[in-house]
Amino acid sequence: MQVKIIRRDSFLVMGKIGQGKISTDATWIQSLWNETKTEFETLSYYAKREVNGEIIGLWGITNDCSGKFLPCQEKEGEYMAGIEVDKNIVLPDGWTVWEVPAFTYLVVECRKKNYKRVVSYILVDYMTTEYFRLVGAIQEFYDYKENSDMVTLYFPIERL
Repeated sequence: MQVKIIRRDSFLVMGKIGQGKISTDATWIQSLWNETKTEFETLSYYAKREVNGEIIGLWGITNDCSGKFLPCQEKEGEYMAGIEVDKNIVLPDGWTVWEVPAFTYLVVECRKKNYKRVVSYILVDYMTTEYFRLVGAIQEFYDYKENSDMVTLYFPIERL
């Protein structure tokens, strides 16, 4: 498994929000994705795009209940299923936009079926061994172009 370190400026994600236990029950999160996918035509109109016009990607954004993007793996939090959008967006009715703060991240790609194992490895083994500390909520990126079973996980290690 390859772990990269990247810096990322703040960015906006528009989507649907839910609240619940972050680590124990993912059924409410899947419901958000289902709702978001049924309205994907509306959502895609606002999507940030590559130079070639393709949608950049889908985000699963986790936020603590204070709205400060603090770590929340073992407690209740908020989750947004959405898409990256430009900063000058005019928000359509029924949608919410979050600005994800700028962070330095540990980034790792994994198969969806290995999600929990990879998160556990990064948090328990890798970060401890490499002396990193999680300073924000873990984020998920799904490549829109590749309808695959892969997810890229972003572990914030420094707030910029």
